[in-house]
Amino acid sequence: KTYPRGIFIGLVMCVLAYVLPLLVAVGATDYSQSDWVDGHLGSVCVEIGGKWLGAWTIFAAAISNLALFEAEMSSDAFQLMGMAERGYLPKIFQTRSRYGTPTAG
Repeated sequence: KTYPRGIFIGLVMCVLAYVLPLLVAVGATDYSQSDWVDGHLGSVCVEIGGKWLGAWTIFAAAISNLALFEAEMSSDAFQLMGMAERGYLPKIFQTRSRYGTPTAG
């Protein structure tokens, strides 16, 4: 009962976190679609809120990329561990820490 509600609230928060800044950026500027290239949201934030908002936007994007990379590497380690447990990879990859997490890979 609590899990679906939490998933729904998380979904709504994620959608709002992506859509609201984009709507503000599009509504507050007169840029055409061809102007929106990689990193343009940071430029728009500097124009709307000043250098501090642009810096925070770029910082948040960098932290987001680091978190996505870490999540991908963690899931890859679990995939390697699962393959080793089924015999597809050497046994070194199936070792676990005392918490049950992979220690190799």
